[in-house]
Amino acid sequence: MTTRTENGEIPGSAGLLTRPEKDRYRERFGVLVVCTDAAMQEAVYLEMRDRGWRCKVVTV
Repeated sequence: MTTRTENGEIPGSAGLLTRPEKDRYRERFGVLVVCTDAAMQEAVYLEMRDRGWRCKVVTV
């Protein structure tokens, strides 16, 4: 549980984070495929997209 100040702010947040009026969190699940290079990433992405999967490309 996160400790909050009297006005609902999270300590150390510089007042940027306040409690939302409604909890909008929605649990999601995913699979991460580790590729050896950009070419493999593109090939995997295109294959999955062509199979109808909803995909996102990320680089870390």
